[in-house]
Amino acid sequence: MFCLIVIPSREKKNILEFDNGKKFQIEVQHNNTIQHGETIATLANNSYKTETGGTVTYNLEKKFATKKRKGPGKLFSGTLYWIPEETYRVESSTLLEKLQTKDSTFIARGKEIIPKTFTKSSGILQVDVAGKEISIKPG
Repeated sequence: MFCLIVIPSREKKNILEFDNGKKFQIEVQHNNTIQHGETIATLANNSYKTETGGTVTYNLEKKFATKKRKGPGKLFSGTLYWIPEETYRVESSTLLEKLQTKDSTFIARGKEIIPKTFTKSSGILQVDVAGKEISIKPG
């Protein structure tokens, strides 16, 4: 059993809410035809929210890469990995000059890298002066 709830917001998105509390954001537009493979709804869930940006990568074992099931799709059976990375865009090149740590060195979590900006993770500090970016990659 489910009910369709329209929640007024700036985005004017429709929310599909089930009795078990799960909410889905409806992605299809009103009166549009659904195409094969089109996403109909997205689970509205913050349980996998991260503190930093990063990259998702995966590993597929050849003999276990996909499981066949009845129906038109395949079920993913690999392993997902989250590789965290912090990136800061610096507006002023004078802030880059005030860096507390040198490029390509290890930096600990909670360390101030520029005034009033503290790291959320530890790793290797990389400075891109031309792009005015500071990033911290795991390592």
